[in-house]
Amino acid sequence: MLENLPSSSRIRLSTQNGQHVLSVPYDGHGAMKFFIGLFLAAWLCMWAFSLSFALPIALSGDGGGFMIIWVIAWTAGGGWAAFFLYRLLKGTVPQTLVLDKPHLRIDTGTPPIKLGRSNQSLKNLFPKRKHLKLTGDQTKSITLRRTDSGNRLTIDHGADRIDLAVGATEIEREWLYNFLKKEYALD
Repeated sequence: MLENLPSSSRIRLSTQNGQHVLSVPYDGHGAMKFFIGLFLAAWLCMWAFSLSFALPIALSGDGGGFMIIWVIAWTAGGGWAAFFLYRLLKGTVPQTLVLDKPHLRIDTGTPPIKLGRSNQSLKNLFPKRKHLKLTGDQTKSITLRRTDSGNRLTIDHGADRIDLAVGATEIEREWLYNFLKKEYALD
């Protein structure tokens, strides 16, 4: 079944309830996520230390309105940093494709957080994991799209265009497209 899978491919095959399951892991951040995580953990320790001094002053009313606003903003900032640290260190859930013929079941998994300044970064903090069960007709929309930055393997589900094998290499995406094309007779 996987005779032509590229060597050193990270795509894995397993069997679950008599059905083939292809698992495509996402790329991680490597060592960078640990440096950022270490920085955030140290920052949160200092955050908690400073909050332990400011909170009693704000609660007693001695600090005035400024201290109350500062504690609220500082608490929100610490909550955001804690969430970002959790999301960074949580890890990923690979994308899976279950060959449940004539259906194709897709679990989009959980991608890693993308570090950057774009609007996509904020969207990637709160990824929406999708579980899809596509019929034979819906699988016909699987397309390998060539773009300037490489190829994209996509499938259309209603008004959504789902990217498949995001963590795979271009060669792996081409292999997966040809494999699905053969398995589901997409020609």
